[in-house]
Amino acid sequence: MLSPPNVKMFQVKNMSYIPESLQKTGFCHTTSFSKAEKRVLRKKKWQAPSEWAPKNRKIVKGQLAGNYLSLDITPHLRGIMDAAVLPFVRRLHIMAAPQTAKTTLIDTIIAWATIFAPGPAVSFYPDEVTAKRSMKERLQPMVAGSPSLSRLRSGHRDDFTNTSMALSSMTWEVGWVGSTAQTADRSLRYVDMQEVDKPSYGGSKEETGVIELLLKRPRAYGDTYKVFISSSPTTEAGNINMIIEKETEAVFLQWVRCPHCHEEVLMLFSHDTFHWPHDEEGHSIDRKTILSKKLARYICPECAALWDDNDRNKAIRRDVWRLRMVDNKGETLYEKGEEMFRYLQKHRPASIGFIVPSWTSYMVSLSEVAHDFLRSVDKNISAEERLKALKDFKNGHEAKPWKPEIVERAEASLLRLKNDLPATEVPAQGVAGLFAGVDTQDDGFWYWVMAVGYGRAPERWLLRCGFVFTFEAVVQVLWGNEYRDKNGNIYPVHLSLQDAMGHRTSDVYDFCASRHGQILPTNGQQTMATPYSTNDVEFYPGSDKRRFPGALKRVRVNTTYYKDKADGILKINPGDPGGISFYSEVSRGDLLQLCAETRNEKGFWEQIGQRDNHLWDCFCLALCAEDVAGVRYWPTPEEQEEMSDDLVVEDYAATLG
Repeated sequence: MLSPPNVKMFQVKNMSYIPESLQKTGFCHTTSFSKAEKRVLRKKKWQAPSEWAPKNRKIVKGQLAGNYLSLDITPHLRGIMDAAVLPFVRRLHIMAAPQTAKTTLIDTIIAWATIFAPGPAVSFYPDEVTAKRSMKERLQPMVAGSPSLSRLRSGHRDDFTNTSMALSSMTWEVGWVGSTAQTADRSLRYVDMQEVDKPSYGGSKEETGVIELLLKRPRAYGDTYKVFISSSPTTEAGNINMIIEKETEAVFLQWVRCPHCHEEVLMLFSHDTFHWPHDEEGHSIDRKTILSKKLARYICPECAALWDDNDRNKAIRRDVWRLRMVDNKGETLYEKGEEMFRYLQKHRPASIGFIVPSWTSYMVSLSEVAHDFLRSVDKNISAEERLKALKDFKNGHEAKPWKPEIVERAEASLLRLKNDLPATEVPAQGVAGLFAGVDTQDDGFWYWVMAVGYGRAPERWLLRCGFVFTFEAVVQVLWGNEYRDKNGNIYPVHLSLQDAMGHRTSDVYDFCASRHGQILPTNGQQTMATPYSTNDVEFYPGSDKRRFPGALKRVRVNTTYYKDKADGILKINPGDPGGISFYSEVSRGDLLQLCAETRNEKGFWEQIGQRDNHLWDCFCLALCAEDVAGVRYWPTPEEQEEMSDDLVVEDYAATLG
């Protein structure tokens, strides 16, 4: 009698427990199973991801490489991963700052699924290099380093490639824009889209974009599929922000527990919650010192205790996720929402989202947060660098989209800046000099003449502004008219800057050369490393390269810097240092030109519709003329008198000596 290789035949001596139908033969068949068969057939004890990961999921990169995933170090992952695998949750959306373990989180959930809920998966990345590197350096070593996951390998050489892993339970691929993983029509149970705000994914409004196409791939799996979408934010129109705000049924925030008063706290960034040392004058100390010496603290809003990094780490280990509460404008409120799992069991949403700022991560010091914020307001760096630093802080720490302040300046806010002086009259005290800006048009010239005080935050007074048709009229306005104070003192216009770009560049060059030292031509640049720079005019414009006769300096003006400066000056209250006031007869139309531009989403100034903005440009040129002349360093009359007295004393001492 022949038997299969795993079936044994033996003679039974004790027949009492053998069925009667087999007792006559005296023989019985038994079947044995291999270790692999037993492993497949054995009923698995179900474990939640937060229970399974610390014993089975190894970290493969970074300073913790080789260790199992510790949820004491990344406690915020616990609630997210357990919520993601609830049977009614179809989509998980995460808007998080960098270095908050969002990639580790998604990889762990899919790794858990290879054992407890297998199905074909794809992890999608912004580009091919990132995708293949992730497969080679992170995903495959994660499987190889875990005893429970490595058992799923068949041992065949072709099972692991640079874009896929074929496990005994499922396949796991990586993809990028245009890859087979994107364009193939086979169904997927798990779709992971990482860093969806990268340009390669396309915009959030594209109906046939990468995201929309990938969302169709799990349809065949009915109510058992999972889609993971994660990214650091960029702008309000960015993919992840639009998905969180428009496509997510419930969004959750992490509340932590103060190690001192034990009250729950929602960690938000503000001057009331983050603290760092200040000097005797109330200014922040050097941000680099704050970072290197770890001097920043978080102020508990409940008990006012100052948390250092260690206290913060204790606080986040006792976290709870709660429903985000917002006002009618969509702004987050400091109010406790319902506890996450209670809410999930009650409402069973199919899509859930999480917002994870940097300061709730062990890997980010509170002092790094303070340093990066202070860089965004550091006057020692250029306006462009400050703007970029502010964007990076919003995206990289607050996990919020960049939302530039797009506010149209109201005419009424400028009327309060009028003074009692008539046009051309100079204030009797505190004036260092007069400066002007001229904007060149095809049919004439707009001009702005203002008086400027002494010091680094001088007071300013608009003396006259308007429009003239000819160069001769410009000469009359700037140097023909007399600008006097009430005591009869005459003030000349010290320096003027004139826009030289457009159809009249050659004429402007000749005009400025004819008024040597009194007026300089300019060209504007949106982005520069410095507020302004100067170079020589060598040629007239045109293809013939006609050489310019004589010596003339041209000023390159950082228009973003000076428009930012002008915007700040117009917000200062009358009489406060650094502000400006307008002569009493200034017209409504002139003031409206100062309301003609606003910041766009990229942070640059742009014209509002077809509004005239010529005097706004003139104002900015006059501000630049101040800096070119170095008026902030000019001594006051009192300082000049002291210097003169010192010279007299020195001369007298020399005669005696």
